[in-house]
Amino acid sequence: VSQSRYGGKLCTEAAYLFAGQRFEKEGEYLVSLPEPTRDGCDSLVLFSLRRARPDIAFAARSICEGASLLFGNRVLKEKGIYSQLFSNAAGCDSLVTLTLEVEQSVQTSLDTTICLGQKYKNWSKSFTSAGQYDILLKSALGCDSLVQLNLRMEPVDTLYLRQTLCSGNILSLNGQRFLLS
Repeated sequence: VSQSRYGGKLCTEAAYLFAGQRFEKEGEYLVSLPEPTRDGCDSLVLFSLRRARPDIAFAARSICEGASLLFGNRVLKEKGIYSQLFSNAAGCDSLVTLTLEVEQSVQTSLDTTICLGQKYKNWSKSFTSAGQYDILLKSALGCDSLVQLNLRMEPVDTLYLRQTLCSGNILSLNGQRFLLS
């Protein structure tokens, strides 16, 4: 007589088949294998059956608008709560519930004016000409954000004065005093 040890895991209320026999409860069983060994001896095995518990898990994820997420065999693109059965390490069903958020892309515009000859610096960029600029940025979650910069240039006002002054005279202009020497 040959003896060996075998083990199995039983999921929830399912039955477990071993050596042509059906087992429904946890425990240890002495089982005679239906086929004799190569040398014609009967084989008895100690079969130990344990109940495996199903797993239940919850997860939360965020994706960017226009992106997708593979969850089990489904491709998700919309905000919602989704459930999917998976197999755990013991081969039992495991229920995973996913709360999916979809982050909207951000679009905004910025109107600004600078003087002719100046530079406008922002987003590690420098702008020296009037115009409309689309700046693509990443949000904190890595999603695209678009800023439309409307940059205007104002001419520098130049004032030409024609005034005759003598040495030592003071010229007052817009609250500033200039001494001619």
